[in-house]
Amino acid sequence: MRLLCLACFSAVARGAWYDGIDSVHVFDPSDGDVEKEAWSLYTRMQLAQFSAERHAILLKSGNYRSAAIAVGYYTSVIGVGASADNVSIGSVYTLDNPKIGNACDNFWRSAEGVRTTNPSITWAASQAAPLRRVHIGSELWLSEPGPPHWSSGGFMSAATIDGVLHMGTQQQYIVRNAELAKGVAGEAMNYVFVGVEGAPANATNGRLTSIATTPQVAEKPYLVEAAGQWSICVPPLLKSVRGVGASTSCARHISIDDVFVARHGDSAAVINDGIAGKRGLLLTPAIYNLEAPIAIRRDGFVLLGIGFPTLLATEGQAALTIDAPHARVAGILLEPATDVTTTITAPLMRWSADDGVGSDVFTRVGAFNYSTPAKPSCRETRAHTHLLVEGRNVILDNTWLWHADHDDCGGASDQSYSAHALEVTGDDVLVYGLKAEHTMETIVMWRGEGGAVFMFQSELPYHMPGFAGVGYKVADSVARHTAVGVGVYIIGTLEMATGIELPAAAEATNLFSWVIGRNHSQFQSVVCTGEGGARVCYQGDTCDFSSCYQLALPHAPARASARL
Repeated sequence: MRLLCLACFSAVARGAWYDGIDSVHVFDPSDGDVEKEAWSLYTRMQLAQFSAERHAILLKSGNYRSAAIAVGYYTSVIGVGASADNVSIGSVYTLDNPKIGNACDNFWRSAEGVRTTNPSITWAASQAAPLRRVHIGSELWLSEPGPPHWSSGGFMSAATIDGVLHMGTQQQYIVRNAELAKGVAGEAMNYVFVGVEGAPANATNGRLTSIATTPQVAEKPYLVEAAGQWSICVPPLLKSVRGVGASTSCARHISIDDVFVARHGDSAAVINDGIAGKRGLLLTPAIYNLEAPIAIRRDGFVLLGIGFPTLLATEGQAALTIDAPHARVAGILLEPATDVTTTITAPLMRWSADDGVGSDVFTRVGAFNYSTPAKPSCRETRAHTHLLVEGRNVILDNTWLWHADHDDCGGASDQSYSAHALEVTGDDVLVYGLKAEHTMETIVMWRGEGGAVFMFQSELPYHMPGFAGVGYKVADSVARHTAVGVGVYIIGTLEMATGIELPAAAEATNLFSWVIGRNHSQFQSVVCTGEGGARVCYQGDTCDFSSCYQLALPHAPARASARL
């Protein structure tokens, strides 16, 4: 009995895993101030685009009735029930940034694991702002209605939408494994639906692509609380899947007792020591100054971030390395603190093992005003490559790999340096929702066999008039590659021979170039295939004033498009 009581005392003394972590806000339906506290947080984070604050709002199972939760920068709203239907709220929403009057830079926010009951929900956001495992019991708007409420891209998966999905002003968007009861309204530049029940038919103009089933995917791991017990649910790896189905079920649970919970102030040494012998790492909302990489070395290990934890790489090193098979990595933002004058830098993230899944993996390189012990305010930084994938059968599910084209340091990010957003040397790598922008050399460089990308969005670095790369390049030696809904954009006066380079054997659907606000002739072609004397360039099957679309490859040489 005495030993039992000591064990009980130890459990009580230990407390909840989130005790003392101010950036984690846990609620249950008996808390009457959920909306009030969430609004107080939103007023701090609504305009905090480059803030050092990070937050996660965790909602235990139950009915929160009409509670409306607004979501600002670096904030995640997460229902921690077994399913979205276990956590009922009035709404979760985000609106235009009032400083600029649109949602084009509404980044770094997320919502998952909730059911909404209000008659209309608005999620006006752009990159790095995913919706996952949600049940919207009404219509859903992906922007505030109509111009000038511009929005610039996003990602949704495992979503059930009972009303119409209004795409609004979204330029590009990917919806994966969703169920749309009343279909989709709207068309813009590039919408891709993969494994979606109720998806619209393929558009003949190249602006909308529907793929019936998702070739292979695993949903993002997520926190679950039941009767005071916490765990991480690890969804199964599924093939040829349509709709939501079993995608959010749990192939296995990892008890929070088998997870190292990292918090503000933890170093790489503390984290690497803490995960030894554990099966998971939970990164709570914070900026982590890393004197060495976090190293994942255990088969099947799960790294889950909540509230946009930010890993700062220092001394030219990586922030994260994945050296074990079957790893899951989710919900992280990686950034260098390395000074731009450093001549050699490792990739911010290096994935060298096979059969892993990365969900909501975001990177950025630039100069930002916040400071930490590892990064002085407005330091101009360097990371030669944002993300390197060397392993086979790796899946990336929603990325935004960004060299900053704006900042809070007077544009100093233009003097920071990154060459490539993504390099792939591993075979059979799959990416759903690849967004990569503004790096100084070819933005995506692919050398692995059998790769596939579903929805790509990229702006070329418009601050570099001498830019000599392309947005998306697959080496000519590659025999198998699939690309669906691939767009490369110019803003400004940059002129390019092409935005996309593919091997002649690549299979591609709906490739396009877009010169925003100017004539499409700044791109001489949409895509070029082959090299040397075998090089063939395609000007597009259809063009309007600012954009041209190549509907398919392999393809006989397209007729020259009329210049408008």
